[in-house]
Amino acid sequence: PPYDTQTLEQNLGLAYANRTPKPVLHKMKELSQTIKEIGVLPPPKADAIAVLLHHNHPWKSAYGSFMLGVQSGRFIDFTYEEEKLPDSEYYILPCIRLNIGAIHTFTLNAIKEKVKNGAKLLITNNGGAISEFEELTGLSVSGRACVATKKEFLVNGKESCITAPLDLQLVEKGARVLLFDKKGGILLSEHSYGKGKILFFNAPLEDFYCESYMPENTSLNEIYKIFFQDKPFTFHVDSNKCMITHHHLSNRKMGIMINNFEENDELPYTLENGYTITKILYAETNGATLKMQRKYAYLEIKK
Repeated sequence: PPYDTQTLEQNLGLAYANRTPKPVLHKMKELSQTIKEIGVLPPPKADAIAVLLHHNHPWKSAYGSFMLGVQSGRFIDFTYEEEKLPDSEYYILPCIRLNIGAIHTFTLNAIKEKVKNGAKLLITNNGGAISEFEELTGLSVSGRACVATKKEFLVNGKESCITAPLDLQLVEKGARVLLFDKKGGILLSEHSYGKGKILFFNAPLEDFYCESYMPENTSLNEIYKIFFQDKPFTFHVDSNKCMITHHHLSNRKMGIMINNFEENDELPYTLENGYTITKILYAETNGATLKMQRKYAYLEIKK
């Protein structure tokens, strides 16, 4: 067991109590052999930076952001609020709360400056508040009830629902409403801020994802797809259970690592015009279909 005095988390670790390896350890060994063949790749290029707040549950916000990104074909990286804000075209401020220790002023100012210069920001709400709310979101608060609220909605033709810790009633003050819930409340909006855009989702998307049963089978990731809809894909697999990372190599090449969680091993894919596949391991292509030979594959493409 991992603890001497607490009967918790008995399933942690890579081996069983008798020191025999768990299946994940066998997979890690298999993957290590693959890395020897491929070589050590440079860090993947992030599609967005999620800013983690210490007064939240940062692990929950991080995991939710990461998995929603995976299911949308995007790779999310992270920074803590007290760190220097990395350069990015897309930022996520997940599950803001209303309690002591709100987001640092210098961090919020740094994000605002990025958006003014053309970046895009997604704010998701876990009962929180943020300075200059109306200026940033193009919304005003008309009412607030501290009761848990279930929000049912239709997104991209798919039924979905989410629970919020309070009922925040909003009025449009310049924002473009992208989604209403079935009771007519504003759920997702978009507002111009300088040269950029700010999207506001009126529920704790990332935390709810982590607390849901088999969230990968829900349509919650459609919110992230809307957020990223103007960002083109270089290489994309038509699956919400397939993780893809892009690694910039030398000579205008790009390495692509694919981890497939689908039961189906034949995956439709698209490749940006001008790129060609120059190397492929553990898979083969047949027209616009990728036939996986393992649960992961590696490609190199060049423009």
